[in-house]
Amino acid sequence: MQIWKVPAAGGTPVQVTRDGGLESFESPDGRYLYYTKRGRKTGFWRMPLAGGEETFLPELAVVANRYWQSSPQGIYFVATSEVPALELFHFTGGEVSRVTNLPVQPAAVGGGLSISRDGRSFLYMQADVATSNLMVVRNFH
Repeated sequence: MQIWKVPAAGGTPVQVTRDGGLESFESPDGRYLYYTKRGRKTGFWRMPLAGGEETFLPELAVVANRYWQSSPQGIYFVATSEVPALELFHFTGGEVSRVTNLPVQPAAVGGGLSISRDGRSFLYMQADVATSNLMVVRNFH
């Protein structure tokens, strides 16, 4: 899996990544491409859009199951830890700050995080009750 770029009006696609890439977005200043990978080193990576080498971002290696969203300030993410928390990776400086603790771990499937435009609220999925049923089906054909 690689990331490609093509003009919105059409044209020839250009391969951007060389060592894999999944979900991606450009930084607000247009200088970097941020993207995720799977495999040997799961997590976030950054590459200069003008060309250059990719860089692994260890600060974002703890992102839970697709629980992240880019914003003008940085990348909001739910960190996988004993106490789940919403954190923010700042584009300027690269530091991570805790926004708030979460009352419950996010659901292990699906994923997804949505931050409001004004940055004052967010949505994420949590599983409050997990149950299952066993059924016996007789005379099934």
